[in-house]
This record gives sequence, structure tokens and C-alpha cells, in this order.
Amino acid sequence: MTRADITPILEAIPAARQDDARHYGVHPYFTRRPANVVRAYVQRYSQEGDVVLDPFGGTGVTAIEAFLLGRHAIQNDLNPFANFIARNIADTTLASTAPLLQAFERVHLESAKGLEEIQQDEGAAKRWLKRLPLPENIPRVTGVVAAPRPALPLA
Repeated sequence: MTRADITPILEAIPAARQDDARHYGVHPYFTRRPANVVRAYVQRYSQEGDVVLDPFGGTGVTAIEAFLLGRHAIQNDLNPFANFIARNIADTTLASTAPLLQAFERVHLESAKGLEEIQQDEGAAKRWLKRLPLPENIPRVTGVVAAPRPALPLA
């Protein structure tokens, strides 16, 4: 792609935020851009196999869209929390989604067994809940995550 090939996208790209809620709805990060808009720019200004650099990567929308479009991506952000979110939304080092799909299938099969047991025996649900690690039955709590905003009216 030469400099002459680079022309602006003149038509509006309506944001389709709900379409991407399944993988970008993990956290309402304040600088997140709609993935469909980012995708349009990545498609327009790069080709498969290119490297897309996003030094102000936020939660990784550009890097993830680049990866999904067959590009390589380099992403970083000054905010460690943004990097944490990006790193945990998707592991773009996977060459294939097959291991992830296999893991989902294992979870599905294990869950189905447990649900079947619970549906057949009411006592099974109570026994299962006693084994389930919840904050009130975990021997040691390592930390608490809280958002101060909901607590403000209580002050």
C-alpha cells in the first residue's frame, strides 16, 4: 500500500455495540470504540499478514479485530488495567480456536452431568451448593473488588 492508496473512509459507519457484547462486554472501559468501526479501518488500511500497531491499545479492540482479520497485532497501553483486560479477553497467540472450542465442550459435558443429577434428586442440589466455593465458604478471602460509586449514596 502506497501513500496514494490511503484515502479516508467518507461514509459513516454506524456503531454496532450490541453485536460485540459477547467478547467486548467484559468491562465498560471508558475509551472503547465499537469493534465494527475498528474492523472497517483495519480492513481498509491493512492487508492479511500485515502488522497492526496500537500503542494506545486500551482493552485490545484493535489488536483483537486485526487478529480476527488475519493480521498480526502489537498492542500496549500505559494503563496496566487496560492491558489486563486485553490479555484476558482473548489469547491471540492461539493459531486456532479449536482448543478453546474443545474446552467449552468439556465444560458443557461436565455441566450437563451435574444438572442431570440435580434435576433427578432435590437433595443433590443442596449437596452441590455446599461444595461450591462461595465467598462465605472459602476458607481464606484473598481480596475484595469493589466499585466506590455504588457506595457513595450510603456515605
